[in-house]
Amino acid sequence: MNSKIPSATVFAWQANMVLGHATMDQVHMECVARINELLACTDDGIEHAFDRLVSHLDAHFAQEERQMRETAYNGASCHVDEHKAVLASASEVRLLLTEGRTDIARRFVQHLADWLPKHISNMDHSLADWLLTRRADGLQSVRIFKT
Repeated sequence: MNSKIPSATVFAWQANMVLGHATMDQVHMECVARINELLACTDDGIEHAFDRLVSHLDAHFAQEERQMRETAYNGASCHVDEHKAVLASASEVRLLLTEGRTDIARRFVQHLADWLPKHISNMDHSLADWLLTRRADGLQSVRIFKT
């Protein structure tokens, strides 16, 4: 593999991505960091950076999906479908990356950088509001003890 240095722009954390749910905001900041790591890496480091990103996405999505189940979130189906689509695409890209297709991995991460703010605004915003309302109502702690 060569050590070609990408000509990528940095994916900046945006104030409109803040949801006011500390855990979700922290996980999203970590996601931005993993995306930036992949955008900035050389071809020699791309497989490692891609694996770190996918590992983060797996944990990130699993955490949100667990919160949806624990609080009986009624918007879960569509939200989970989006997560599954991203992970399915990542799996396909990973296979191509083993064949040396770093260009596909770079396009995938750029699309992910475009997708994430929209996903946060549309899907995660509603989930964060739901979770914060459950917490304020005292329902979240009750459900946690029941599960």
